[in-house]
Amino acid sequence: DAGTDAPITCNADLQTDPKNCGACAHDCLGGACTAGKCQPKAIVTTNFPRYLQTDADHIYFTDADLEADRVMSKANGTVQTLCTTPGSGIYELVVDGSNVYFTFATQSDGGEVGGIASCPLTGGAATVLAPGQSYPYSLVRDGTTLYWAESGDPAPIMRRMGTTTSQIATGAPGADVTLAPLNGYLYVANDTSGGTLQRCP
Repeated sequence: DAGTDAPITCNADLQTDPKNCGACAHDCLGGACTAGKCQPKAIVTTNFPRYLQTDADHIYFTDADLEADRVMSKANGTVQTLCTTPGSGIYELVVDGSNVYFTFATQSDGGEVGGIASCPLTGGAATVLAPGQSYPYSLVRDGTTLYWAESGDPAPIMRRMGTTTSQIATGAPGADVTLAPLNGYLYVANDTSGGTLQRCP
């Protein structure tokens, strides 16, 4: 019919051609094509990469071996270190348009409390935003507000709004928690037998 785009055709083996994998012009971007499906391809090799975040141009990840936040350019694959943890045990991260925020497990003096820290997306020294947090985890962001849980039974649910850090709730006894912000509320999943979903204002 008039105005209908003609299908793309090619003289390629759609089962094995990495430039035409499963369909003409479906590029595996450096990966192999097996049985018409693109295969995973390692784009960064490092020891113990953990948590990931992305934006339009970059992939951010924590490197537990280097105890650092790192970033890879999607355009050219270049990997750079943004900052190293002010303590030890770097774990989860979130990003906004200016900074990366992350949890760390212990202080540099070996004390058994960690905190929340940040560093610029352009790189630089880490700044501790919330010290004295007991093995913080489940870090999430809602605008400029950060939420996380501390290890404990029940787990304290923490919030940093502006420059103020406070406890706003607790998880269920015996539960590890997962957090998710939505429309001004914080939702808490309590991972235990008979666990619940909570909503915090």
